[in-house]
Formats: sequence, C-alpha cells, structure tokens
Amino acid sequence: MSNKHAYPIYNQAFRDQTDIPLQGGTVDVSVQETTDTGKMKSIYEVCGGPWGGTIVDQQFIQFLIKLVGADVFTEFKTESRFEYLELMRILEIKKSKLITTLKYKIPVRMPTALFEILEEHTGCGISEIIVNSPFADSISSLQDKISFDASLFRSFFRSSIQDIISHLRSVLEDPVFKDLLGIVVVGGYADSRLVIDSLKDSFPRKRIIVPNKAGLAVAKGAVLFGHDPDVICSRVCRYTYGDDICLPFNKDKHPFSN
Repeated sequence: MSNKHAYPIYNQAFRDQTDIPLQGGTVDVSVQETTDTGKMKSIYEVCGGPWGGTIVDQQFIQFLIKLVGADVFTEFKTESRFEYLELMRILEIKKSKLITTLKYKIPVRMPTALFEILEEHTGCGISEIIVNSPFADSISSLQDKISFDASLFRSFFRSSIQDIISHLRSVLEDPVFKDLLGIVVVGGYADSRLVIDSLKDSFPRKRIIVPNKAGLAVAKGAVLFGHDPDVICSRVCRYTYGDDICLPFNKDKHPFSN
C-alpha cells in the first residue's frame, strides 16, 4: 500500500498526532508528525507504563479473592485451568462493553467449578457467601451468574485509567505539543468504551481517533511497516550508545575497506 493511500487521514486532519497503543500489559505513548511526503516522523521518545487491560483483570481477580477466599480461588485457578481462562475471556467481553453512564447491574457468568470448590471449603453456596460479605449491597447472584453494580465494575478500571490520563497529560504539557490536535488510540484495550470515553472527557480539545478493530491495528501496522520500512523516516530514541564506541581511524592499523 502506498503512503498516499495508507495515511490520508493524517494529512487531511492534522500533521501531528499522539499514538497510544493500549495493550493488555502496557500502555505506550509516541508522538508522530506527518511529513509532506506522507511519511511518519517521531518527535518524542516512546514512553509509557504497565497500565493496560491486565490491571483490570487483576482488580477483578482480587475482588473475587476477597469474596471467596484466596485458598478457594488458588485451587480453582490451579485445578480448573480451562474454566479460569474462560472466565478471563468473558471478562474481556465485559470490559469492552462497559460505558461511563451505565447504571444497571452487569452479570458475569462464573465457572461452576469455582462454586463447587467454594462449597467444599466453606459448606456454603455463593448466595450465602455474598449475603454475609461486605459486598452484599454491590453484588448479587442468580444461578451461575454474579451481577455487579456498574459503579463497582467501573472501579476495576479506575487506577489504570487514572495512570494513563496522568501520564498523557504530563507528555502534552511540553510546549512543543501545543498545536497537537489528534490522539490515535489502538490495541486491544482501546476496544473498551469506558477507556475511550474517559480520554474524550479528559482531553475535550483533542480529536480522539479509534480505528475499527483497534485490537488488530498494531498487527496491521507491523505488516505495513514490514512492506515499507521507510514509512517511518526518523525516530527519537530514549537511549543511544553514542559515538564513543567508534575508534578513531588509524591508517597504519585499519584497512581502508572498513
């Protein structure tokens, strides 16, 4: 794909944009400038931190541990690996559908094995555990589902979103970015409407762009870069070796061919 076909949106909308790959584990921020020839030029070193979607997973798991107990959850995760992975898959779907204004409860189908292990350890069913827990006002159970208050479920995202927004603000405070208009968000975590809505609320003067199937955008970009490595004409590196690794040329020691 030629440059003029691959990057028309940047040339038409704005010359500078921040790219944010929101992955499961990490969030990376880079700032790009589109040149007159349609190539991409990095104008800021890539930076970020461990604030991706796995933070939400960890918060969710910690909540379940508080509810059923560490020994119960550890046995479930160890002995029922397939059902544990299925629970994580269900959570991934719920993460993408949650929105800021949602008020009704969010049902999450729980593995039968978790309830069975819980009853073996405590002699109680999940309903009784919930009623006697500090979370009785925030969750309820029906058959194989636990329903979470929307506010409780959103709290699993809080630390991740706050860290992303705080870091992005610190980057955009640099005077060199005063004319930056667009923020392009890609990666699997970008499928979360709650994350995108939070970015829009925090940066109302920036145009937030989320491509279709944002989770595949990073892989597609890697393929395009593989076909046309020159599309990124310059980068800003955080660290370099410098020039001290190069020995001064000595005509008596070094062949001219080097």
